[in-house]
Amino acid sequence: MTLTVVERDRTHTGRPRLVPAIAEARLTAGVRDDMVTATWDDHVHVYGEPHVWSRAAQVMTLLESHGVLGRGGAGFPLAIKMQAVTRAKGRPVVVVNASEGEPAIWKDRTLLELVPHLVLDGAQLAALAVGADQVHVAVNPSYRPAHLSLTRAIRERQSRTRDALPLTVHVVPDEFTAGECSAVVGLINGGRGRPQFVSTIAAVRGVDARPTLLSNTETFAQLATLTRMEDRYADVGTPDEPGTALFTLRGAVPEDVVVEAPLGIELGALIKETGGLTEPIQAVLVGGYHGRCLRPEVAWNAPLSVAGMRARRRDRRGADRPAGGECMSTQRGVAGRQLPRRSDRRTVRTVCQRAAGDRPGAHRSRARSRERQHSRPHRGVERARRGSRGLQAS
Repeated sequence: MTLTVVERDRTHTGRPRLVPAIAEARLTAGVRDDMVTATWDDHVHVYGEPHVWSRAAQVMTLLESHGVLGRGGAGFPLAIKMQAVTRAKGRPVVVVNASEGEPAIWKDRTLLELVPHLVLDGAQLAALAVGADQVHVAVNPSYRPAHLSLTRAIRERQSRTRDALPLTVHVVPDEFTAGECSAVVGLINGGRGRPQFVSTIAAVRGVDARPTLLSNTETFAQLATLTRMEDRYADVGTPDEPGTALFTLRGAVPEDVVVEAPLGIELGALIKETGGLTEPIQAVLVGGYHGRCLRPEVAWNAPLSVAGMRARRRDRRGADRPAGGECMSTQRGVAGRQLPRRSDRRTVRTVCQRAAGDRPGAHRSRARSRERQHSRPHRGVERARRGSRGLQAS
């Protein structure tokens, strides 16, 4: 989950720093102190042997008993998705979506760079649990540390013959929409990596028209953690959403950070634990560019969980459903300050157009063209009018 604390005249750039976990480190327990990619020996020393063959039989039972949700934008129950894959017709395929094309989010890149073996353990477990015979990893090469860590980890595992199934790495375009499900499936199938309008979900018909289990990097890392911890997995988090999650916090904070925290922690507590605010905030953007803006007074005590965010979104006083660049402009700042509306809309629209491979301003020319088309009558209609005028004149 991405939390952007909107401020007025400051833009953070570069890589957010991973800070110590709040309460208990699970996904980040294997991160080295020097922030160098964990080797296989480092990985086994912290997490133990993966034992994917024996643990794969427990995956569905553990997912159903704990109700683990995917760590993507939808927060969909992972057990239901895996059941849909196993019930569909054909041999399943597993896809690790490590593209993370949204600029504000950095959690998947952090995991892949620092603890890639944990992610690959989860992919192997998922493949064995659903009966897949292929594992694909879609990665964005624009962030080279994560890409290099992945390739080194795969070579290291191949030399030790630890994996049940081979892994195939696919390079996705460095575009905002390239990480969308249909775009990733289309790329693996030989397409350009652009979103497609499909009538069937990937769990039923995806890669090579086969059932496809596609989830993001953190989801597979959570799966590897769940099979190792079993019932202890629910010691933190909420009763309905156990476990931890990675949060990217950017904006009016001392530095941009990635932090692991229990699900259900309040936003205000998370901000305090990571250094507090640097100035009065105007809004909190939850969930990245596809998320929503929350007013500071509502967001501060909001529990960071799927259920907690949905409850705040249903509260009209707390969140709107603004479109595109209007997200920040709908929020009033503290002490009477307000974000510039028109410039924010134009900036976000331009960024989205460039990310989609479109030239800025093209939407205006297309809109004018459509207006001219609608205002000009169809040729057949024009001929009929001329004919009727001619008949009346005669």
